[in-house]
Amino acid sequence: MAHPLRAWRRWHRKVNLKQRRHALAAAIAATAVTPLVLARGHRVMGTPQLPLILSNDVNTISRAKDAVAIFKEFKVAEDICRVRNTKKVRAGKGKMRNRRFKNRRGPLVIGDDASESLRRAVRNVPGVDFLHVNRLNIRHLAPGGHIGRFCIWTEGAIKALGDLYGHSNASAKLKSGYRLNAPTIRNPDITQIINSNEIQSVLIRRQQKAKRSRTFKKNPLRNKVLAVKLNPYAAVLQQARKTPAKATRTIQKPKAKQLRTSGRKAFSGLKSKIDTTAQDNITNYNELISVTRY
Repeated sequence: MAHPLRAWRRWHRKVNLKQRRHALAAAIAATAVTPLVLARGHRVMGTPQLPLILSNDVNTISRAKDAVAIFKEFKVAEDICRVRNTKKVRAGKGKMRNRRFKNRRGPLVIGDDASESLRRAVRNVPGVDFLHVNRLNIRHLAPGGHIGRFCIWTEGAIKALGDLYGHSNASAKLKSGYRLNAPTIRNPDITQIINSNEIQSVLIRRQQKAKRSRTFKKNPLRNKVLAVKLNPYAAVLQQARKTPAKATRTIQKPKAKQLRTSGRKAFSGLKSKIDTTAQDNITNYNELISVTRY
């Protein structure tokens, strides 16, 4: 059997502490962005604000029906009904491992040390989770890796975030050496920035400049001007082609019949000469032999 620590390391990759803190701070900030919360599927169109912040008086409730009454008052019950309607039996063998049903994630209630009674009140409401502000978890703030969960904060919990994560100009008091990332832009509305007078004036000024007309690539083998530009000696060659060439002597080629006739004559003359020479040589040889015999 594998060691439990070794199995944990196989499925959990270690992440740097500051990187985890930045990710958690980004997930907390995403809970206040309405488009991200709506993109997760939460029904929060009737909610007065995002994130929903309740006074510390809600810490006194200890019954589930009192918590449901508060959720109905602030139009949160619609999101809870969505979670209840999506409950279904899990596919596969997971249903035999104490995970028979699966449903969506609903609101996340975040409290502090004084919210123990509130935790017991909301624990039986389907889809509603409770989390302590000192033990915030990225798995609850961004289930499935999707940021923008609908969160309900108590007044004490939202005030504790200042000491936990600090500000962009001050370090956190409860986290040693940690400071929030400074925002790159002050206004996150990119549409408003693009449509501003400063940006549009620059774009209009660039559009007013004369655009370069579209040109076609020319062939230097046909275009004389481009050929001279690429090769200055091309002008000399062009001038040489214009001057008339000197008259050349034409060579008349004899016909094939004449060639055959002249060939036969030459061959017959050569043959008669060879025969005459050979006969003379034979005669001289015979005379020489007769003289030497006697």
